[in-house]
Amino acid sequence: MELRLVGGYPSLFTRDGNDNVCLGVISKTDKLWLNSMGVLMNNAVSSSVSAVAATGVKIHFVDPSPTFSGHEECTSTPYLNGLDPINLAYSFHPNSDGQTLGYTSRFQAAVTSYVS
Repeated sequence: MELRLVGGYPSLFTRDGNDNVCLGVISKTDKLWLNSMGVLMNNAVSSSVSAVAATGVKIHFVDPSPTFSGHEECTSTPYLNGLDPINLAYSFHPNSDGQTLGYTSRFQAAVTSYVS
């Protein structure tokens, strides 16, 4: 049976939303709200993956939070692209470090864990 992995969403901002002047156009309240929406999306995706897994499909949710923690937007080593007003679709997506150090490491660990 094929293994299917479904990735979740990392928090965009630090847990407390405090980042001094970084991205001053987004308030602390909005940063916290955006993070909470990520939690809701992850809960919905994880629940859906669990429901599918209950039917016998070999599928697992991969939470990227552990590897993105400390690398949110406005940290010294963010794993996300910043706000790009010219190309909003590019904003807040994983940068190359986010892809390799954030997601890839979590997916590799999941493959190792679930294939064994």
